Order: sequence, then structure tokens, then C-alpha cells
Amino acid sequence: MAVALVAALTAAPAAAQGNRSSRALPGFSPETFDLQLALHEHFTAALPAGWWIGPPQRWGKEVVVRVNIPDSWNGNPTAAVMTSCPADNSPIWQVADRITITPHYRNLPWAPHSCLP
Repeated sequence: MAVALVAALTAAPAAAQGNRSSRALPGFSPETFDLQLALHEHFTAALPAGWWIGPPQRWGKEVVVRVNIPDSWNGNPTAAVMTSCPADNSPIWQVADRITITPHYRNLPWAPHSCLP
């Protein structure tokens, strides 16, 4: 029994890390997936009315999205964008490992927030 417990504990970190193939969606094809369209649709639904994103920039498996916040809004921009990350089961995560959201408010960049699956 102790050997089984030790084996389970040593295997847990590897299983918890997961890999891209374990997250693969049935019928998903990265060759035909339009990441820019998927990000536009996601953030259009996730952000408040009047907020908009600039063209996403891709750096390997990382995507940087600039979120523009109107001057009339009040609050902490970084805290506000933290809730706009795609869900873990989003097809976006099939082609991206990280999404960095950079809020821009009153013509100033604020601290970025990183989304991970």
C-alpha cells in the first residue's frame, strides 16, 4: 500500500501539468482555426459595452491583447480585465499557451494580466 501511495504522489505532478494532446477538442484543426476572429468574438462578449481590443499580437504561443477602456469609465483597469480570460475549455487554448491582456486607460498602459489555461 505504501508503494502505491508513493507512486501516486510522484505521478501527480506530471498528471497535473497536462499536455496539449490531453486538452485536444474533438474535430479541432489548428490549420483552419482563425485565432484573431476567436479572440475578437471572445472579448466582444467578455468586455463591458464601449470597451474594445486592438489587433492581437502573436509571439510564438503567447498572444498579447490590448484592451482599450473609455475615459468615462472609473476603476482599476487591471482588476477589471482579470475576469475576461477565456474559459479553460475554449478552443483558443489549442493554439495559445498564454494570453497577456494589457489595459490602456486614459492613454496610459496599465499593468498587464496573464491568462493561462
